[in-house]
Amino acid sequence: MPNYKKKSEENLSAADLLINNNMYTSSVHCSYYAGLQFSKYVLANKCGIGYEDQEQNSKGKDSHYFVSDNTGRALDRMGEHIGFIDYNKFFNKLKKLRKKADYSEELIKCNEAKKAYDYADKLICLLKTKLAI
Repeated sequence: MPNYKKKSEENLSAADLLINNNMYTSSVHCSYYAGLQFSKYVLANKCGIGYEDQEQNSKGKDSHYFVSDNTGRALDRMGEHIGFIDYNKFFNKLKKLRKKADYSEELIKCNEAKKAYDYADKLICLLKTKLAI
């Protein structure tokens, strides 16, 4: 199994474990990276954008934009415009919660942690379904 796919699965499992142990803030970080890492896997294995190209194009202010933008565009090019909209919605909500978890003084509440997990799970399921993974 390619490493980013495995990392994604581990992060989603870790998020669940953290939620079940009332570690909500850390769980959001894991949920976000589960979605990002699966997106990286999709770009490399279904869209022809290798990991080195992703790394080179992800340098700068918003280093994850290249990955999320190209993953969403890949869905749109396949005629999956609703999938494109859903992917972007899930990714952006995850990113917003991850920024709160990682860069804010505020603690993440249980319901926010569960939402982040749900967004990551839906994002990954969407990609698996639409790209036959």
